[in-house]
Amino acid sequence: MNKSLTPWRIAGLLACLWLCLTSSLSAQNQTAIPLDPQLRIGILPNGMKYYLRQNSRPEKRVELRLAVNAGSLLEDEDQLGLAHFVEHMCFNGTKNFAKNEIVSYLQSVGVAFGADLNAYTSFDETVYILPIPTDKPEIVQQGLQILEDWAHLVSFEGEEIDKERGVIVEEWRSRLGGEERMMRQYLPVLYYGSRYPERLPIGDVELIKNFKHEAIRRYYNDWYRPDLMAIMAVGDIDLDQMEAQIKAQFGAIPTKQNPRERTVFEVPGHAETLVKVAKDKEANFTTVRLYYKHPLKPTQTLDDLRNDLAVELVSQMLNARLSEWMQKEGTPLVSASAGDGSLGRESSVFQLFSATNESKVREALKILLEEAKRARIHGFTEGELVRAQKVVLQRYEKAYKDRNTTESARLVNQYIQHFLTQQPIPGAEFMYAFVQEQLPNLELSMLNSLAQSLISKENRVIIVTAPEKEELEIPTEEDIQKIIKQVDINRVEPYQDKVLADKLMTALPKPGSIKKTKNLSELPGVQHWVLSNGVEVIVKPTKFKDDEILVYAYTPGGYSVLTEEQQRHAFFATSIVAEGGIAEFDNTDLQKMLSGKNARVTPFITTTNQGINVSTNPTDLETALQLLHLYITNPRYSEQAFNTWRDKTAGIVQNLGANTQFYFLVELNKLFYQDHPRAPIVLPSVEILNSLQAQTAFEVYKNRLCDASKMTVVVAGNVDETQLRELSVQYLASLPVSNRKEAPKDLGLRFTTQPLSQTLQKGSDPKSYVGIAYGGSMPYSTQNILKLSALGSLLTNKLIEQLREEIGGVYGTGANASLTASPNPSYTVVVSFPCAPENVNTLREAVFAEIAKIQQGQISEKDMTKVTETLKRDWETNQQRNQFWVNALSDMFQHKLPLSDLKAYPSYIDELKKEDLQALAKQVFQDNRIELVVNPE
Repeated sequence: MNKSLTPWRIAGLLACLWLCLTSSLSAQNQTAIPLDPQLRIGILPNGMKYYLRQNSRPEKRVELRLAVNAGSLLEDEDQLGLAHFVEHMCFNGTKNFAKNEIVSYLQSVGVAFGADLNAYTSFDETVYILPIPTDKPEIVQQGLQILEDWAHLVSFEGEEIDKERGVIVEEWRSRLGGEERMMRQYLPVLYYGSRYPERLPIGDVELIKNFKHEAIRRYYNDWYRPDLMAIMAVGDIDLDQMEAQIKAQFGAIPTKQNPRERTVFEVPGHAETLVKVAKDKEANFTTVRLYYKHPLKPTQTLDDLRNDLAVELVSQMLNARLSEWMQKEGTPLVSASAGDGSLGRESSVFQLFSATNESKVREALKILLEEAKRARIHGFTEGELVRAQKVVLQRYEKAYKDRNTTESARLVNQYIQHFLTQQPIPGAEFMYAFVQEQLPNLELSMLNSLAQSLISKENRVIIVTAPEKEELEIPTEEDIQKIIKQVDINRVEPYQDKVLADKLMTALPKPGSIKKTKNLSELPGVQHWVLSNGVEVIVKPTKFKDDEILVYAYTPGGYSVLTEEQQRHAFFATSIVAEGGIAEFDNTDLQKMLSGKNARVTPFITTTNQGINVSTNPTDLETALQLLHLYITNPRYSEQAFNTWRDKTAGIVQNLGANTQFYFLVELNKLFYQDHPRAPIVLPSVEILNSLQAQTAFEVYKNRLCDASKMTVVVAGNVDETQLRELSVQYLASLPVSNRKEAPKDLGLRFTTQPLSQTLQKGSDPKSYVGIAYGGSMPYSTQNILKLSALGSLLTNKLIEQLREEIGGVYGTGANASLTASPNPSYTVVVSFPCAPENVNTLREAVFAEIAKIQQGQISEKDMTKVTETLKRDWETNQQRNQFWVNALSDMFQHKLPLSDLKAYPSYIDELKKEDLQALAKQVFQDNRIELVVNPE
């Protein structure tokens, strides 16, 4: 590739030198970034790399990866889509695993296809994802054998290639829609002059249907070779043993003689601003995107790392300004963000993005252009920098505190990027120390200079996506060029910062007390406190995450106890109030005050209860509980915030009804509840939003949330018991109670007792959506939850085998089985999938045939092993997560389930028999099913 100093590259080099021109760098800053000392990296004689790391989160698991430094960009003209096709063929026969035996074997040891076992293909790489248990050496050995087979022993049998064509076509079909069509319009502009738009990973569907077998084998032979591959193993492993196994197993893979050059493709620069307006009748959203492209400089030295940190600060400050815009009444910005990224391996991009109201594209574009110009011309303020430093430091501090409890899947993704793009991996300890040292040295003048280099008129791209409607006027590309020129001429004023209060609470509430404490004998380590106002606290101390505490506070009732009019407002009341802030702080001021704090507090109202979710850490637990207290005792009424929320929400939902998949979900919900007036709202219409009243929504919020009577608070995480007791007395025992006694009401929502079937038409793509649902009454118990989950898992496996692998008629499908506790205990099982319109009936009948087989007891021991092993493995990993304990404990207490069930759950799995699932299938799959088919117009 030509690396000459073109004007494009010269501009990029100048941008990268900003730091050198504004500060005196020490020689140390030019040194290489160190590698995480806990990581072991090696290169085999054949050129294959390996990355190994011992990590016990979760226990008895290892994350295996095969990363291939080759993707769709390397395809020849007769191979469009075959890089992705190769990925599929790796699951359809290798030297040591015939046909679908890889999937079948992994399911038998508890690795679910799709949820665990997976892979992806992009422009530049292909990555295979294999998490497996480590408690049995033979499973680890088989996992490595699978990776080796993928690396150089895929069979590519002609019959299997031809069978997989249908699955690939269905994956292509599943992606069709307005967003995909608009993407194909704007990618040639964003990647102007490059190969990228010509090599989309999904490829050319006609070629996929008709390519010769030799073409896919040629791609595999050319690019699946040791010098372009890396093996990753991160998890509960012995490093020396794993390294020896990898050397023995992968070192023998032969090197490729006379290999093809692995070209890296550039995205050329351009002096002019490129503009593209892409419209489609089925567009989901209206978006405005502003890109500034630069040549990508790899992060290799401490100076580079310091530069990355500076970019992070600039992004954070610009994000904060866009967030302020989102809170203003009448704002065109539904959502907005700013930050850096990449366009391929050779180009970086600084981007401002906004989803906007479809009628306010001009205003949204003007805001993005003006904020970019304001940052470039005037820079930022000291107050903004201080807040950004807090936010950025908190990110690295959290990673540092969680360094010993980070899950292996997160670590292994970093190593993949190091192999593919040389992304640094110095480890959380080094990064936290580095950030602490460097943040004070990144002065405002330096960051303002950086903003000038990131935001320029050269190599700029503007993309607008919008719905195509006769009555809607979207600016043309010529209009946008005029807006650009006008903003370039207009004067922008410097940003005016606001002095903030330094406390959430000027006076603390009068504390209560803890009246009663007991240890739960059924669950060692779990405590139950009763506070002086009657609030109950369930505490599960854990060490799963050093920097995580989750809190779930709830009271019974929900919107089921409200009138129909109140219920409509209850669906949105918590979002409306959250938009307004708390106490005397509007949302903008609140977010500024919380800069650098890890305290996410989210009120909610459901059918049967209401409460507040909290995610925080030991350091910020008091702040989080202060927020919880204020959301209950002092929510802030703001008509302006209500209007802003309604406008933004309307901007989100106004076109989702044009999306066939959303339309399918809405219509399925109607059938589910037979248009019951108290049914949940899946997608609010603009008419519903316009019918809401700010005062009514606020009163509903206060009615539901501002009374802690019968409140239960479940806490799980790295809690200090002494600290939590003190904070509970201060902020929970002081919550107001009226001794209200409520229980959820039965609204009469029932699954149909008669079969319901409907066929509708929507959309222009050759794609149908099929939904088949079953439901009815069932007692709520741990055993029933388990059996229903097992039945859903069994049916999912059989549908994948039949509908995907045998018929080749779907890309993805499954059976989602769930059990609801109150006020009317009931189950639902839903099967859904997109497919070709001509295959609807064939696939429907195939679903019914698989259900009938289960009802007839055609369940093999192999089928049962797959189900029970998956349940056991999920149970093992879930127990190591705080979210599991919050959900499980709240479920147990709320629905009065035996606490002993948690300890007995593994034995319930062991006792599960195929006769149980056969009997359950006869009970669950009745004639009163719901069927919905949405065909293209």
